[in-house]
Amino acid sequence: MPTNVSSHALSALEIERMRAIIAEHDAQNAGKGMIEIDLNKPPVEQYRFQEYPKAMHHHGKRVVTPVFDANEEKKLAAKGYKTEPFPPKEGYGTPDVELSAEDLAEIAELEKRAEAVRVAAEAKAKAAAQPVAK
Repeated sequence: MPTNVSSHALSALEIERMRAIIAEHDAQNAGKGMIEIDLNKPPVEQYRFQEYPKAMHHHGKRVVTPVFDANEEKKLAAKGYKTEPFPPKEGYGTPDVELSAEDLAEIAELEKRAEAVRVAAEAKAKAAAQPVAK
């Protein structure tokens, strides 16, 4: 085993001193053994709720500002900020195009077929879960 310091350069006293250091280290860490960590699933700290930091929203300006303590929260609340998020913009989530009666009928038919498939799958799963009588 190559090292930077040859064994001849160390005196017997130095070697005994190193052995004593290693023995002391082993005694202090007895029972702990080696800790194995799965690199694919490292240890995670348990979640601990913290009130701050939190986000404050100004609905008129549509600005989000973080606050780090109760004093900052009170100051921003006095300026019109709220802890509730912005309401959706006007027309958010509505389609931009009008659907024809034909399109609506096709959607209804597809939903009906999907529901039939779902019901059949649930029945099959329920039947598979039933114990077989002998």
